[in-house]
Amino acid sequence: MSSRSLKPLVIAVLTVLTLAACGPRDDHVTTVGNETYVLFHGLDRVCVYNGLMKELTDHDWTVTDVSDTQIVAQQRAPAWINTAVLMASFDPPQVRMTLTLVTVGTDVKVVVESGAIADPRADKQRVQPIHATSQMTTVFNNSVRRIDQACRR
Repeated sequence: MSSRSLKPLVIAVLTVLTLAACGPRDDHVTTVGNETYVLFHGLDRVCVYNGLMKELTDHDWTVTDVSDTQIVAQQRAPAWINTAVLMASFDPPQVRMTLTLVTVGTDVKVVVESGAIADPRADKQRVQPIHATSQMTTVFNNSVRRIDQACRR
């Protein structure tokens, strides 16, 4: 291919990329490989952090550890996690969620790691990873929308 025949293709690609960059960006939960995360576009990191803390406490999570960049919380597995993910029937385990906040330019990336605590009484707890299901993603997306609305006020 000559450079003359590539010119229309390059212009078309640049036009598509420009239009995509100008389009609205929705804050929503994304899972790529084994990583689940959400990007909050143009929001203050402190507001996002406070919004995450509010969502956790409003939904009966017990916050067990915090730092400037990470929140760790746990609760007894809700029935829908217990049934859909863990296949346990009578004694639902504790579920641990670790939220890590990373500033990416003007955005805040929150990485979500979820797992079931296999033996809560052991000195060294073993956490079995739980991969995000569509129901978990829906719950996360609802929280993301509330945080986004609160931080844009």
